[in-house]
Amino acid sequence: MRSYFRFAIFVMIFVFLAACQARPEATLPVEPEPTAEDLPALITSITPEEVAPVVDAKTGKVSVLFSGHMGACETLNIVVSKPDENNRINAKVYTVNENPEQVCIEIALKFDKIIELGTLTPGEYSILVNDTDQIISFIVE
Repeated sequence: MRSYFRFAIFVMIFVFLAACQARPEATLPVEPEPTAEDLPALITSITPEEVAPVVDAKTGKVSVLFSGHMGACETLNIVVSKPDENNRINAKVYTVNENPEQVCIEIALKFDKIIELGTLTPGEYSILVNDTDQIISFIVE
């Protein structure tokens, strides 16, 4: 009788635990997670508040400081060309938001980015930012 009682308790506990177990939900085919290449990039040209060329008088090396503000969920990109035959340097300053659906705090973050141009030959140079009227001139001696 004791073993029957133990067996009955064991069966009741087993049934109770089996009933409490989470039931698997129907599964749908899962699409693979998109990679960065699959995401549509939101590209925004931004106008830096300051573009300041810095010429090292001893070495002739030139660097350019770009300063401004950008969105909190964006990545800053600055692409600077080598000087052309007229000593004009083109700078593209833009931000990329690879996930525009992401909830983001609407804060303007300050950026300061220094781009090294290397050693330039003596002459007068100009930097054209984002194909706009923003032109910064400087002289390398």
